[in-house]
Amino acid sequence: MIKFFRKIRQKMLTENKFSKYLIYAIGEIILVVIGILIALSINNWNNDKKDKQAELKYLNQIRKSLQENNLILKERIVNDERTLKFGDQLYNHFKTKKEINDSIKRILVVLLNDQMISFNIAAFENLKNDGLSFISNDDLKFEIINIYDKELKYIQNIFANQFENYLSGVINPFFSNNFEFVSNEKYMSAEPNNYQDLLSNNKITNIISMVNTMRSYAISNYSNTQKKINEIIIKLDKEIKTLNE
Repeated sequence: MIKFFRKIRQKMLTENKFSKYLIYAIGEIILVVIGILIALSINNWNNDKKDKQAELKYLNQIRKSLQENNLILKERIVNDERTLKFGDQLYNHFKTKKEINDSIKRILVVLLNDQMISFNIAAFENLKNDGLSFISNDDLKFEIINIYDKELKYIQNIFANQFENYLSGVINPFFSNNFEFVSNEKYMSAEPNNYQDLLSNNKITNIISMVNTMRSYAISNYSNTQKKINEIIIKLDKEIKTLNE
């Protein structure tokens, strides 16, 4: 093709048809420019297609991650609601100074349950490493960053550590000084060293009340985070559907 155009130019020059050659040269330049523009358009189209595929991949990974984290929160809420009922039972028992029994001895152990929790954040870390710019919807991008870097991080790190500090700094020493742990194949129980001494002060009811308060706060926090996750999943579904059209 290039040789063909070159021959035409040479023929026009040899025949001294300069005006025709000039028109032809301009036309050839226009064709070259059009060719470059077409090539750039195709290249841009290919790049846009690759970016769209990458965005879909990340959005689907984030969606799956959020669904898994939602299940983790759901399980923790169920567990903490059950534990909170035991906590209320313990508080009422010691507040009314009832006699100790085997059921209460077993329930006392639940005060030692920690609040450690681990979320699936791998998809978000991959997205951050590869570039958040892949997410074209800025509002959705902000909500994804907020749920991982703020909501889930707070629950996993800050709140869990606060409870762990109270557990290790207050609850564990109190139990070590006032109880003996007895275990068998079925369960573990906490046997008071001196039950009357426990009833003579408010320390155990204060501890139980604090644990119950922290668990109630945890349940509320988990529920609010669940609600936000569900809202983001709905928006993710909408965005994925739009990108697939």
